[in-house]
Amino acid sequence: MTDPFDHKGPSSEPLARMLTSILPFIAVATPAALIAGVATNTVTISAPSSAIDPNTGDNIAIDSDSVLAAIVAEDDAAPAVNGFDGAAAALNVFDNDTLNGNPISLDDITASVSSPAAPANPGDPVPALDPATGLVEVPSGTPAGTYMIAYEICESLNPTNCATATVEINVEAPEIVANDDTGVVVPAGTGSDDIVNVLENDTLSGGPIDPAKIAVTVTGPVGHPGVVLDRATGAISVSSDVPEGTYTLEYQICEILNPTNCATASLSFAVIAPTSSVEGTVFLDENGDQNYDIGERPKHRPEIARFQGVQRQKDRLRTTLRSL
Repeated sequence: MTDPFDHKGPSSEPLARMLTSILPFIAVATPAALIAGVATNTVTISAPSSAIDPNTGDNIAIDSDSVLAAIVAEDDAAPAVNGFDGAAAALNVFDNDTLNGNPISLDDITASVSSPAAPANPGDPVPALDPATGLVEVPSGTPAGTYMIAYEICESLNPTNCATATVEINVEAPEIVANDDTGVVVPAGTGSDDIVNVLENDTLSGGPIDPAKIAVTVTGPVGHPGVVLDRATGAISVSSDVPEGTYTLEYQICEILNPTNCATASLSFAVIAPTSSVEGTVFLDENGDQNYDIGERPKHRPEIARFQGVQRQKDRLRTTLRSL
């Protein structure tokens, strides 16, 4: 009978001998711990005491394999960011990623952006991931919307050991506020290029309005073509031919960056009859020194005319005013 242990197979194949042997045997496997590095597994076979193995030199098989560290990249969602102001560090995508069960160390991995954020319109600013740090920056002036960035991290020691994830960034439009303007009074017949600026008490992202960042439109009739809103500056002009009365102008301001981000308000003003503001004594300045001297005669009933807001005396009296 042929000795089943007497074979010419490779000494590293005791498993084949176990499968073909007609004798009882004992196999002991010693697995390596599952950690990063090189894992060595050993299989040993031996004949029981009732059998004799004349060739024990090939009863042990050793297998070595590289075991890679577990690398995990988790998806992220950044807190909402005001796109008007932006954020230098909205979040760090590496904060919840791990290598071999431990937090990521920048020295142990390399990262790359596999799919950058797409702009809302060509040329618009977009959130960006810095693969050297993991920080996501949202530039000021980024339009509102949801942006996605895909990235990959790879183990420096084993560059093919990689994981991918996605970060979502929600960019919000800033708050825009338009406040009503009231209590404005214009003397009839005078006119003005700037009775009030409706933007002065309006705000964008909590700060004063920059006219270059908003669009202004008139949304309600004002009742006279002489009342004009300068959409470039927010100034209201009233021509001198606007008759007495109360007027209301309704307007809307919209952010240019986010055209649907709007607010409305109104301006109410009155054009009233002019009133004289002359106070004092009108007198005949006989010596021409522009002072009311003793002996000079007061003019108790001078005839006063209004000419472009300036008071003058028709009978050519010098009207030096002296407060009473």
